[in-house]
Amino acid sequence: ATALQQLQADLDEINERGFVGLADISRVSRAKGTSITHILGAFDNLSPKDDILSSTAAGGAASIPLSVTGRPADGGRISVSADFLSSFIISDDAEWLLHNVVSIMDWIASSQEDATLAELDIVHGTQLDRIMELSASPERYQSSAEAQKEAAGSTLHGLFERQVARRPKKIAVQFGTTHFMTYEDLDMKATHASRVLIANGVRAGDMIPLNIHKSPALIISMLATLKAGAAYVPMEPSHPWTRRERIVIQTACPLILVEDPSSDPFLDAAKAVMTVEDLLNASDVAVEDPGFGEIAILIFTSGTTGLPKGVMFGHDNACAYFTSRQGIARETAWGRRLNFPSVAFDVSAADTWSALTSGACLCLASSASLQSELGETLQGSCASSIFVTPSVGGLFRQQLESGADRYLQTIFVGGERFGSDTCRAMAQFCTVQAVYGPTETTIDCTQFEPANASSCHQLDAHQYVPIGWPHGRTRIYIVDTESTKLRPIGAVGEICVGGPQVTKGYLNDSVKTNAKYIENPYESGTILYRTGDLGRLHGNGLFECVGRADGQVKIRGLRIETGEVESGLLEIEAIKHARVLKMDLADGIDRLIAFVHVPTDEQGGKTLSSSAMNAELANIAWSHLETVVPAYMLPFLLVQVNFVPITPNGKIDDRQLRTLIETLSFEQQAKFSQIAMEGNGNRATQPENETQTKLRALWAKVLQLDE
Repeated sequence: ATALQQLQADLDEINERGFVGLADISRVSRAKGTSITHILGAFDNLSPKDDILSSTAAGGAASIPLSVTGRPADGGRISVSADFLSSFIISDDAEWLLHNVVSIMDWIASSQEDATLAELDIVHGTQLDRIMELSASPERYQSSAEAQKEAAGSTLHGLFERQVARRPKKIAVQFGTTHFMTYEDLDMKATHASRVLIANGVRAGDMIPLNIHKSPALIISMLATLKAGAAYVPMEPSHPWTRRERIVIQTACPLILVEDPSSDPFLDAAKAVMTVEDLLNASDVAVEDPGFGEIAILIFTSGTTGLPKGVMFGHDNACAYFTSRQGIARETAWGRRLNFPSVAFDVSAADTWSALTSGACLCLASSASLQSELGETLQGSCASSIFVTPSVGGLFRQQLESGADRYLQTIFVGGERFGSDTCRAMAQFCTVQAVYGPTETTIDCTQFEPANASSCHQLDAHQYVPIGWPHGRTRIYIVDTESTKLRPIGAVGEICVGGPQVTKGYLNDSVKTNAKYIENPYESGTILYRTGDLGRLHGNGLFECVGRADGQVKIRGLRIETGEVESGLLEIEAIKHARVLKMDLADGIDRLIAFVHVPTDEQGGKTLSSSAMNAELANIAWSHLETVVPAYMLPFLLVQVNFVPITPNGKIDDRQLRTLIETLSFEQQAKFSQIAMEGNGNRATQPENETQTKLRALWAKVLQLDE
């Protein structure tokens, strides 16, 4: 009897520990105030539930952000319901989630025993119709019939010439606060220059590189090239010579337009080198109408092979973009657009032609004033709009709140993730347009405007601003990364873009073009561009971008193929392996970090470790990179590792590399920077002006170094 009593007591004790509820687990876990899991699936045999969807604004520590529960129902059926936090998932998405769960259960119940998951396709019927409806622009963002008629058969310079006819005496270009040019004057100079270009052998379809800083001369050269029937190729004069040389070689150009031929390195790189001044001072010549080639603009972006790749903008692409602004806060005839980005980037083209095809004023300033005195430049130009990255846009917040800027009405923000809190704050003082689009889709193809309380409320479930809705005649699809099968509403897939803004492909690279520009299975006879971006379509019609599917990253809004930086590092003989990652450092700022392996006799061991590179080798590495990639692609940190960590499937283990740096304070991280290494007895360049002196003092303070 005693033994039986002891056995019963032991069983009772065991049973007490036979079940632990989620609330108990959460209470003793380290994740205080947070959920131990985000999604829970369960089957409840007992409790009935009347509501299919149940939403709450917040929950306690034990709350699961999303719970999907199945329960028995009459007639042998199963009912499915969801409980969710509105901050985790919106009700439209929860409703479609339940729809998809039921569709999957129906498919399982009706499928043959040998059916595979590859055969599962739940995007049909009502959901397919809804996806196709949401893939197009909302009516308020669609191109008007008049705009479509204006774009049909037109050219980019033709849109400009219509503004010349409408408002010839209006200011078209302002440079600084002293140089002004009317539409009529700009057109006359560009027309004369185009005739001289034709007389010097430029033909329709040629591609003319422009190695000119931001100035009225640059705008004249752009228009002159287009009027001569050629395409212009903007190059940033501050970019490395080798990069610009590669661009010139790829274009097979008959001539190059430059600023100062006596000091320009392109004297032997083309058949002719001319300045805009040469064109304007030449005698007028009679030439035949040149017609025009298919391509209007050629913009080079970062490439995975280490070589920049040229994206070809057709006249039809450009006209579709610049006439697709129906219902969007774009330039009007009284607008003043400040051109902020480098001339080599697609956004600079957006600034230029958004103004000149709408009758607005294009405001230009020197690169130095834009970089060091942006606020003063913005006010001095009386600009009403500007296009910036979120990193730069955040700087306007204090200026807007103080009311210091009396003229700025619209800020276009794009190029990288845009924090919802910053967006809300800025939207109180001016119109904010968050835009999205790879260069290959003609600058941007979607927009989100938090212009009212309703649209601001749509940010509640998002840490970052969604990319919004397509505009013009653009269509957006979320497809499987390995095929073109549509993903269900709310599911992550690859963002694909269709419509007249999809560009003509990559110059001299049919392999890459055919891989990224594919036949559109959803609109016969058109092209679909695979962006490589991952995103989802929400049930309320908003699109969201959640990251990249490859090695491409964006730093301060500038697109970077990390493979191009890695290729530059591997050109150095001592470096055997290189890995470049985008990381959020301890100061909260995204930067490019390069990890390199330099085999030495001292290295070894099974534990991954990091160290500062040999000062001489580090100096060689940075100096070499400065000659092959632009400054914005230079790594912030250069970290030497004792070996390259490899995952079980044979790939470089990025997680281990990231951990090496993430565990350090910013002061420790900064010891791998170029400035810190140069402070250890290497080369040092003295500041040349007051701005550089201030910057040196700030960096010295941050890095805890002597000035």
